[in-house]
Amino acid sequence: MKKSLLALAVGVVATSSAYASLNTQVPHGDKSLQIANPSGANGGLCYLPTHLSGAAFSDKDLKSEGELCGIDSYTNAAVCPKDNSTNPGLNFYTVADGSTIQKEESADCKGQNEKFEAKYKLSTSCSYTPAILAYYHISRILGDVCNVPVSVLRTYPLTEHIELAKRGLSLAPSGQLIAQTWSGLLSQLQAGRSGSGRDTLFTSDYQFSYGALSKKPGNEIFYPEAVRKQKKSTFYGDFFNNGSGEDGRVIAFRDNNPIVHMLSTNADIGTVIGTDFNQANVQKFMQVNDAANMIILDTLLSQQDRQGNVAFIQVAVSRGQDGKLEYNRGISDDQVKQLGAVVVKQMLLKDNDCGVAKDNIALKVLLYQKIAHLNADVYKRLLLLNKNADDPSTKAFFESDLMFTDRDYTTFRTNLKTVTDFLHSACASNRLRLDLDIDAHFSKQVLHNSCNI
Repeated sequence: MKKSLLALAVGVVATSSAYASLNTQVPHGDKSLQIANPSGANGGLCYLPTHLSGAAFSDKDLKSEGELCGIDSYTNAAVCPKDNSTNPGLNFYTVADGSTIQKEESADCKGQNEKFEAKYKLSTSCSYTPAILAYYHISRILGDVCNVPVSVLRTYPLTEHIELAKRGLSLAPSGQLIAQTWSGLLSQLQAGRSGSGRDTLFTSDYQFSYGALSKKPGNEIFYPEAVRKQKKSTFYGDFFNNGSGEDGRVIAFRDNNPIVHMLSTNADIGTVIGTDFNQANVQKFMQVNDAANMIILDTLLSQQDRQGNVAFIQVAVSRGQDGKLEYNRGISDDQVKQLGAVVVKQMLLKDNDCGVAKDNIALKVLLYQKIAHLNADVYKRLLLLNKNADDPSTKAFFESDLMFTDRDYTTFRTNLKTVTDFLHSACASNRLRLDLDIDAHFSKQVLHNSCNI
């Protein structure tokens, strides 16, 4: 179901939320689906989200939301605890014919007979459920930027989650951060209503945990891994390699990154990036556009942990018969050659959980003030969101669908106004050029700023 940014009140329950506990007796999203449990016990709920009209949700997004809500740990998916990285999440795998859920789970989902489909994260350690949900929705509100994975609000039976947490702790390498985060989560799950996480981890009846279930994108490359293999970055310069500490690395990105330097140059983009259609120029254009969109998302949503959490996908870009560019993933070298395509890297932001209620480093170091180029559609969508952000129904949507607290929304609203006011003023004074239109750029069209919606 779609709701207009100008008229959100219909069907949205306007609740005042001091905490993020999920009340399953109150509507959330467009529709709630019961998770089937063959034993007859309550398997939990999954919520198909409300879509704001005008937001760029694709048919593929809608299909993925339904698939995520159709995954269950009883009939069609093996569920195993993460034993790597830092977040104590649950991984969902579909099981190939000839195997069983029980067989794959007993092997801790390490075999060759399952496919990684989705990841369940909740508000623990640095993670925060509203951040995961908000990145998905805000990315679509801004026109579908940065390839943010589809995510839905989901609950999980507490008794089963506790057993998986015990298993996760037993699997986690001793002394590593993942062991510490599993230990912390297990303590909170066992403490239930007596624990400090009672308001952000559980449904209001304390029978379920709740979190965000996100689709595994597929074929993405984790950027730090690529840097280690290549020894030298060819995607985002010294994004990860300079600076000390979280603030220092963002400052190094702001001040030293060659892509940010291009983004901040106050000249027509055609004088910064060549207009001949070739791999080098298309890659640079993609990078500048991705960097602008990432900075906006991370500033709006108070991202604390972006460095080290950027992935990319490889995309073949070719000219269509109408002159517009076409994008294909996973095609052969022969097809690339036949299409006259160039293969480039495009940003994919899949680790977005440490945000909303966190330290807003991007805002603190004024990273958004480096944006001198932006896509006109993203700009106008941002202005429209800002225009309607004070409507009570907009706040109600964020609280009922994205699980924001009052404080979360106040912070988001402040971030949104700060970024939008700056960009609007910069546009009006010609310090911001709305020229990140890749089709126009490579067809050498002249674009003119229109700073108001």
